[in-house]
Amino acid sequence: MTQRLDRRVSLLTVSIATFVTVLAISVSLGLAFRATMAETYELKVIQTRVLGSNLTAALAFNDETAASDVLATLENARDIVLARILLGDGQVFAEYRNDLSPFAAVLNDDPWERLSQERFVSRIQQPVIWQGAELGTLEIWVETLPSNDLIRDTLLIAIVAISLSALLAFLLARRLGRRVLQPVR
Repeated sequence: MTQRLDRRVSLLTVSIATFVTVLAISVSLGLAFRATMAETYELKVIQTRVLGSNLTAALAFNDETAASDVLATLENARDIVLARILLGDGQVFAEYRNDLSPFAAVLNDDPWERLSQERFVSRIQQPVIWQGAELGTLEIWVETLPSNDLIRDTLLIAIVAISLSALLAFLLARRLGRRVLQPVR
Protein backbone atom coordinates (compact mmCIF):
# COMPACT_ATOMS: atom_id res chain seq x y z
CA MET A 1 0.00 0.00 0.00
CA THR A 2 2.79 2.43 0.77
CA GLN A 3 4.31 1.71 -2.64
CA ARG A 4 1.05 2.71 -4.30
CA LEU A 5 0.91 5.87 -2.25
CA ASP A 6 4.57 6.53 -3.06
CA ARG A 7 3.83 6.18 -6.79
CA ARG A 8 0.78 8.43 -6.55
CA VAL A 9 2.74 11.12 -4.77
CA SER A 10 5.52 10.83 -7.36
CA LEU A 11 3.06 10.94 -10.27
CA LEU A 12 1.22 13.93 -8.81
CA THR A 13 4.45 15.84 -8.20
CA VAL A 14 5.74 15.09 -11.70
CA SER A 15 2.42 16.11 -13.28
CA ILE A 16 2.28 19.39 -11.40
CA ALA A 17 5.93 20.23 -12.11
CA THR A 18 5.56 19.39 -15.79
CA PHE A 19 2.35 21.42 -16.11
CA VAL A 20 3.90 24.46 -14.44
CA THR A 21 7.03 24.15 -16.60
CA VAL A 22 5.02 23.80 -19.82
CA LEU A 23 2.86 26.79 -18.85
CA ALA A 24 5.87 28.97 -18.01
CA ILE A 25 7.75 28.01 -21.17
CA SER A 26 4.65 28.54 -23.33
CA VAL A 27 4.07 32.03 -21.96
CA SER A 28 7.76 32.85 -22.33
CA LEU A 29 7.86 31.59 -25.93
CA GLY A 30 4.68 33.45 -26.81
CA LEU A 31 6.05 36.72 -25.48
CA ALA A 32 9.42 36.16 -27.18
CA PHE A 33 7.80 35.44 -30.55
CA ARG A 34 5.61 38.53 -30.23
CA ALA A 35 8.64 40.68 -29.43
CA THR A 36 10.60 39.19 -32.33
CA MET A 37 7.73 39.85 -34.73
CA ALA A 38 7.43 43.46 -33.55
CA GLU A 39 11.18 44.00 -33.81
CA THR A 40 11.26 42.53 -37.31
CA TYR A 41 8.46 44.85 -38.36
CA GLU A 42 10.17 47.94 -36.95
CA LEU A 43 13.46 47.09 -38.67
CA LYS A 44 11.64 46.61 -41.96
CA VAL A 45 9.93 49.99 -41.59
CA ILE A 46 13.38 51.57 -41.30
CA GLN A 47 14.62 49.56 -44.29
CA THR A 48 11.58 50.66 -46.30
CA ARG A 49 12.29 54.33 -45.53
CA VAL A 50 15.90 53.97 -46.67
CA LEU A 51 14.87 52.08 -49.79
CA GLY A 52 12.23 54.71 -50.57
CA SER A 53 14.88 57.40 -50.32
CA ASN A 54 17.11 55.44 -52.70
CA LEU A 55 14.27 55.21 -55.22
CA THR A 56 13.70 58.95 -55.46
CA ALA A 57 16.02 59.54 -58.43
CA ALA A 58 14.71 56.52 -60.34
CA LEU A 59 11.14 57.78 -60.00
CA ALA A 60 12.05 61.41 -60.69
CA PHE A 61 13.73 60.44 -63.97
CA ASN A 62 11.21 57.70 -64.80
CA ASP A 63 14.01 55.09 -64.87
CA GLU A 64 12.40 51.67 -64.43
CA THR A 65 15.73 49.85 -64.77
CA ALA A 66 17.30 51.83 -61.93
CA ALA A 67 14.20 51.26 -59.79
CA SER A 68 14.35 47.51 -60.50
CA ASP A 69 18.04 47.50 -59.59
CA VAL A 70 17.32 49.19 -56.26
CA LEU A 71 14.54 46.69 -55.51
CA ALA A 72 16.87 43.83 -56.50
CA THR A 73 18.99 44.68 -53.44
CA LEU A 74 16.18 43.08 -51.42
CA GLU A 75 17.48 39.73 -52.61
CA ASN A 76 19.62 39.51 -49.48
CA ALA A 77 16.65 40.09 -47.16
CA ARG A 78 15.11 36.63 -46.75
CA ASP A 79 12.02 37.94 -45.01
CA ILE A 80 10.93 40.27 -47.82
CA VAL A 81 8.23 38.45 -49.80
CA LEU A 82 7.31 41.08 -52.39
CA ALA A 83 8.02 44.73 -53.09
CA ARG A 84 6.69 47.13 -55.67
CA ILE A 85 6.61 50.79 -56.54
CA LEU A 86 3.19 52.21 -57.34
CA LEU A 87 2.74 55.41 -59.27
CA GLY A 88 0.06 57.92 -58.35
CA ASP A 89 -2.45 56.28 -60.70
CA GLY A 90 -1.89 52.84 -59.10
CA GLN A 91 0.21 51.51 -61.96
CA VAL A 92 3.15 49.27 -60.98
CA PHE A 93 6.43 50.99 -61.87
CA ALA A 94 8.81 48.24 -60.69
CA GLU A 95 8.46 45.01 -58.74
CA TYR A 96 10.55 42.47 -56.81
CA ARG A 97 9.48 38.91 -55.90
CA ASN A 98 11.28 36.57 -53.53
CA ASP A 99 10.73 33.12 -55.04
CA LEU A 100 12.56 31.47 -52.11
CA SER A 101 10.10 32.76 -49.53
CA PRO A 102 7.83 30.27 -47.75
CA PHE A 103 5.01 32.35 -49.18
CA ALA A 104 6.27 31.93 -52.77
CA ALA A 105 3.33 29.64 -53.55
CA VAL A 106 0.93 32.58 -53.39
CA LEU A 107 2.98 34.62 -55.86
CA ASN A 108 1.42 32.99 -58.92
CA ASP A 109 -2.18 34.21 -58.81
CA ASP A 110 -2.92 37.68 -57.48
CA PRO A 111 -0.21 37.87 -54.81
CA TRP A 112 -1.24 41.23 -53.42
CA GLU A 113 -4.75 40.03 -52.64
CA ARG A 114 -3.55 36.70 -51.22
CA LEU A 115 -0.79 38.21 -49.09
CA SER A 116 -3.21 40.63 -47.46
CA GLN A 117 -4.99 37.58 -46.02
CA GLU A 118 -1.87 35.97 -44.57
CA ARG A 119 -1.44 36.26 -40.81
CA PHE A 120 2.35 36.43 -40.65
CA VAL A 121 2.89 38.82 -43.54
CA SER A 122 2.66 42.57 -43.07
CA ARG A 123 2.49 45.35 -45.63
CA ILE A 124 4.60 48.45 -45.20
CA GLN A 125 4.03 51.49 -47.39
CA GLN A 126 6.38 54.42 -47.79
CA PRO A 127 5.64 57.40 -50.03
CA VAL A 128 8.55 58.46 -52.24
CA ILE A 129 8.65 62.26 -52.12
CA TRP A 130 10.85 64.69 -54.02
CA GLN A 131 10.64 68.48 -53.65
CA GLY A 132 7.31 68.18 -51.85
CA ALA A 133 5.65 66.08 -54.55
CA GLU A 134 4.78 62.43 -54.09
CA LEU A 135 6.33 60.52 -56.99
CA GLY A 136 5.00 57.12 -55.97
CA THR A 137 4.63 54.68 -53.13
CA LEU A 138 6.97 51.88 -52.15
CA GLU A 139 5.02 48.89 -50.90
CA ILE A 140 6.82 45.99 -49.23
CA TRP A 141 5.35 42.75 -47.90
CA VAL A 142 7.40 41.36 -45.02
CA GLU A 143 7.25 37.94 -43.39
CA THR A 144 6.99 38.74 -39.68
CA LEU A 145 7.03 35.17 -38.39
CA PRO A 146 10.33 34.40 -36.72
CA SER A 147 12.55 32.20 -38.86
CA ASN A 148 12.04 28.45 -38.87
CA ASP A 149 15.52 28.01 -37.38
CA LEU A 150 14.61 30.16 -34.38
CA ILE A 151 11.36 28.26 -33.86
CA ARG A 152 13.07 24.87 -34.17
CA ASP A 153 15.88 25.78 -31.76
CA THR A 154 13.48 27.27 -29.23
CA LEU A 155 11.19 24.24 -29.31
CA LEU A 156 14.18 21.92 -28.90
CA ILE A 157 15.33 23.86 -25.84
CA ALA A 158 11.77 23.82 -24.47
CA ILE A 159 11.49 20.03 -24.88
CA VAL A 160 14.83 19.51 -23.13
CA ALA A 161 13.79 21.86 -20.29
CA ILE A 162 10.44 20.12 -19.85
CA SER A 163 12.07 16.68 -19.87
CA LEU A 164 14.69 17.71 -17.32
CA SER A 165 12.02 19.33 -15.17
CA ALA A 166 9.89 16.17 -15.22
CA LEU A 167 12.90 13.97 -14.39
CA LEU A 168 14.00 16.22 -11.54
CA ALA A 169 10.44 16.38 -10.19
CA PHE A 170 10.21 12.59 -10.32
CA LEU A 171 13.48 12.10 -8.46
CA LEU A 172 12.56 14.67 -5.82
CA ALA A 173 9.08 13.21 -5.43
CA ARG A 174 10.46 9.72 -4.92
CA ARG A 175 12.83 10.95 -2.27
CA LEU A 176 10.15 13.08 -0.63
CA GLY A 177 7.68 10.21 -0.80
CA ARG A 178 10.07 7.89 1.00
CA ARG A 179 10.69 10.42 3.77
CA VAL A 180 7.02 11.28 4.21
CA LEU A 181 5.84 7.67 4.08
CA GLN A 182 8.66 6.26 6.25
CA PRO A 183 6.70 6.71 9.52
CA VAL A 184 3.66 5.00 7.91
CA ARG A 185 5.68 1.92 6.98
